[in-house]
Amino acid sequence: MIWIAPPAAHIDEPFVANERAMLEGFLDWHPSALLHKCAGLTAAQLTERPLAPSNLSLLGLVRHLTDVERTWFRRRFAAQPLPSL
Repeated sequence: MIWIAPPAAHIDEPFVANERAMLEGFLDWHPSALLHKCAGLTAAQLTERPLAPSNLSLLGLVRHLTDVERTWFRRRFAAQPLPSL
């Protein structure tokens, strides 16, 4: 059986809002945009690299986004003593 990435809703960020709503909107928008682009692809397609000199795939972008969010929110803001990945 071939695994296929599930559908993901793409969230529209607020273009006019207070600072807090704008920040929260963009923090929700970026991951939803990436997951929306991954929807419907197989595991093999997610690991393909689009250009020969590049070593970045959609799966690599998901991993990078996960690590950035973990670093900013858990290590820096919450001061949790987590090791680097």
